[in-house]
Amino acid sequence: MFGDFSMGRGAVEMKKSGALAADDIHKFWHSIFLINSGHAVASDEAKQACKEAIKALYDFGSRNLHDGMVWNWGCSDAAVDARIKKSVPLYDAVSSDGFSEQLYCFALNAIGLDDLSDKRVLDVGCGFGEGLNFASRVFGFQNAVGLDLCRNAIDRANARLSRPGLLFVCGDAEELPFDDGELDIVVNIESSHTYPDLSRFLKEVARVLRPGGYFSHVDLFTDDRYRQFVALKPESGLEWLAETDITDRVKEAIRARMRPGSFLRRALAKQQRDTPMLLRMLSGSLALANFGADFAGHQYTRWERLMQSMFVRMLKRSGSLQPVRFTRYLHHLARKV
Repeated sequence: MFGDFSMGRGAVEMKKSGALAADDIHKFWHSIFLINSGHAVASDEAKQACKEAIKALYDFGSRNLHDGMVWNWGCSDAAVDARIKKSVPLYDAVSSDGFSEQLYCFALNAIGLDDLSDKRVLDVGCGFGEGLNFASRVFGFQNAVGLDLCRNAIDRANARLSRPGLLFVCGDAEELPFDDGELDIVVNIESSHTYPDLSRFLKEVARVLRPGGYFSHVDLFTDDRYRQFVALKPESGLEWLAETDITDRVKEAIRARMRPGSFLRRALAKQQRDTPMLLRMLSGSLALANFGADFAGHQYTRWERLMQSMFVRMLKRSGSLQPVRFTRYLHHLARKV
């Protein structure tokens, strides 16, 4: 959720780069708090400052991250798993635990269309592009584009995954670089909790969708951010068709990832093997938090709690620690009026 700035070699680089560790992390957490407090971010300058702070951490993570391990907090859904295995039978057998893939496919499956092959699909907040790339294999759409604010992530996605009918562009979710009515489907997976102007984003989605086009949105919410989201629906230009609480399914995936010997645990250990022990312990503990451990009620080990307390004390000394409590994970489906 919060980037991979705390992982592996990235932790070593953070230690070397005092400005990044001391300034950008603090600005990042303050921005996440401000955005999810339920109040509109006051000025264009404040909105831009939030975007720059969030972008800095994701840019840093994308420069230091090895091959992707997980793309989001994931979802455990037997029906979606069965749907995926009809197209990609061994998708969770080698280099994935399958939960991130299930979340993406849940969002697209929820639209309820039997055939997406002729639809133009936009993934806003696509990161490294793995989710959109995988979903294109399952659903067969031939005209898809991923958009992300992070230039490093987009460059990586284009270098590794782009092909005819699948490309990636750098852009702002609140200023989508598409014409009115250009798209059939917009998906937004675990990303909008970092957008300072939620109202503008929703209106941009409505603008770029053709009449009858679908918006499938998945994200985590604080109570305040949820109330803000609900209040913005009537003015969005979208017809809201369904709200589905998938908190339990997301927590189930997170808990599976937290277990000893899990795919995530093994991947973290491999990625951090050249990191000094203290930094490895610190970055590993923070990585678990990044992947939703607190949200799922994970019981940290004594050493994990100790490492987290060191990080918390650092933030407290800087005055930047703000409480951000995500309470639910929801899917929303809407249609362009």
